[in-house]
Amino acid sequence: MNHDTLTLNGDTTTVDNDIDNSFDDLNGNWDDIRDRLADQFRGDDDNSVLVKSIEANARAAQMALFGGLVQLDDSAQNRSMVSTPVRGGTVVRAFWWGFHIQVSHQDVQELINAFDGVQALLQAIGPVVPGVVRPFLAVAGIFLDVSKNVLRAVDRGRGVYISMSWFAPGIFVPTSV
Repeated sequence: MNHDTLTLNGDTTTVDNDIDNSFDDLNGNWDDIRDRLADQFRGDDDNSVLVKSIEANARAAQMALFGGLVQLDDSAQNRSMVSTPVRGGTVVRAFWWGFHIQVSHQDVQELINAFDGVQALLQAIGPVVPGVVRPFLAVAGIFLDVSKNVLRAVDRGRGVYISMSWFAPGIFVPTSV
């Protein structure tokens, strides 16, 4: 058998580089990676690390899209990463990778058919949307306004996710719920 020696952050390990036919190593060493990452972030619980990641990624996205941080009234911000459902059940969730607006089927129909459907939806979710998402609502509104036919096609009776990645701010992707 052939072995390689790898060193990472001062730790040395031996790796078998022979290919065998067993499925034992198919999933790799994810348990070791998880343990090593947990050691690096020791002292933070999982939620704290996740919230910090979301906030940092949202700030970077604001810088990239708007050229600076958007100033919001601190008292009006929802510090949660999930909004409360409004109207027909539409909810906004923030993740480490970005956020999505889960627009209910009822709200998709109103958004498409009403003259001011997009504005009505944004006014309904605006007060409860997670604070890290709020700066991107106006851009999401433009997307929703010009994409009504796409939303109609994507909605299969359960609603639509409108997703934006922090790594591609201002680019929205609609998918079926």
